[in-house]
Amino acid sequence: MLSNVLKASFHVEDDLNTIFEKKLESVGLSKTHFERLSGIQRKSLDGILNKTSKHTDVVNLLKLGQFLDLSLEELMILHFKDRPSEEIKDLEASIAITFINKHFDLKILSGLGFVNINDSIDDLQ
Repeated sequence: MLSNVLKASFHVEDDLNTIFEKKLESVGLSKTHFERLSGIQRKSLDGILNKTSKHTDVVNLLKLGQFLDLSLEELMILHFKDRPSEEIKDLEASIAITFINKHFDLKILSGLGFVNINDSIDDLQ
């Protein structure tokens, strides 16, 4: 699931900020009015829209997605579009860990001397 979202995020044209601005215009709301109605603080909303938040508040992201009438998948794709490379690398490492744990018995491989139980994800790949 996560790898599909990341792949799709490289090919999407729109971004959350553009979609948000169009939605505000179509419903006649100002950004400040949306913030009050949604309960999302300006700093948090700007962090989501401008891709500057280090840790996105999931509840606020979901509120924004609901307002924009996006599916969860569409929201995640748009959220990960143009995110910092460090964040994408962390997610890719998570995908790799899941794959390795799903397809290999690290305890047995370690006992046989093929891997060291203290190896990093880079070593295991």
